[in-house]
Amino acid sequence: MNELENVWVSFCISTYKRPELLEKSLISILNQTFKNFEVVISDNDPEASAAPIVKKINDARIKYYNNGANLGMIQSFNKSIERSSAGYVVMIADDDPIYPHMLQTLYDLYLQYPDYGVYHGGCDIVVNTPELAKTMKLQVGNNSCLSNEMEIGAIKTYSSADFPTLF
Repeated sequence: MNELENVWVSFCISTYKRPELLEKSLISILNQTFKNFEVVISDNDPEASAAPIVKKINDARIKYYNNGANLGMIQSFNKSIERSSAGYVVMIADDDPIYPHMLQTLYDLYLQYPDYGVYHGGCDIVVNTPELAKTMKLQVGNNSCLSNEMEIGAIKTYSSADFPTLF
């Protein structure tokens, strides 16, 4: 199947004047083992600082849009979603690395639980300064947001009524 036909998921990215971080995120996305995706970038920088990175990477799955103004993260994410063509969305910021098997894992969950609307994984939060660590109540360095109450790879389901209060 052509990678651009019937795209299963859209990575929706908001970026603002951080082309080096965006490049790292894009490379991690393009290293996915599951290839049926597109990347939709909404650039909040009126000077289009992300455009040279997208041009350099030169992958047809990446759709670049300059918002013309700094819309803020929420409106920029909304623009990315409007511009996406897939039935599912992964929302990430320009500094979020993606693990190579992430989409394959999500796709397998989708096949196993087709009637569920949300599939969520974990993340790592990197804190570089003591001041930021204190503000965020985290440690300097790598902080995992994975639950320590469940084994890695465990699956937990919630009813639609319980989900808003438990997640």
